[in-house]
Amino acid sequence: RAVALADYEDLAFEGSPELALAHAIPPRVEAVGTVSLVVVPRGAEARPAPSLELVGRVREHVGARVSPTVDLVVQGPEWVRVVVAAEVVPARLEAASEVHALVLARLAAFLHPLTGGSAGEGWPFGRRPHRSDLYALVETTPGVDHVRALEVETDDMPHPERSLVYGGEHRIAVVGLADA
Repeated sequence: RAVALADYEDLAFEGSPELALAHAIPPRVEAVGTVSLVVVPRGAEARPAPSLELVGRVREHVGARVSPTVDLVVQGPEWVRVVVAAEVVPARLEAASEVHALVLARLAAFLHPLTGGSAGEGWPFGRRPHRSDLYALVETTPGVDHVRALEVETDDMPHPERSLVYGGEHRIAVVGLADA
């Protein structure tokens, strides 16, 4: 039976082995009796979204184990796009294309909602990366001499409790020292 929020999450995982994340949100004052369950399937895509079939399976499994007075809402997360625009100077100009590809790959891996983040364990709901995290990631990329400029753009996050970050279309310019 689902009593505590952790019970809802545990039951969601029990309902489907496809799930990578399940996050229960307590009822709000304006929606007393409603428990929201945000589910994310396993997946390598930038925004792994649950299928309608998966949402239905989780809703059926968890719904059979909650109090009849609870209104259960099962849904996918709200996505917050993070885009990095940077100018990087390579240690060797002839390695510019490799540096460009490596920076993009590292940003994509770091910003993946399930396997990214500092520890490689994914991003918690409601957490955005800090500019300093992204700067350090780009700066320490093999082949990068230094980062000349770095800006971070993110979408609004109206509901942090149900929001996850993902990497958008990054704009990385590899420039030489003569371009300064």
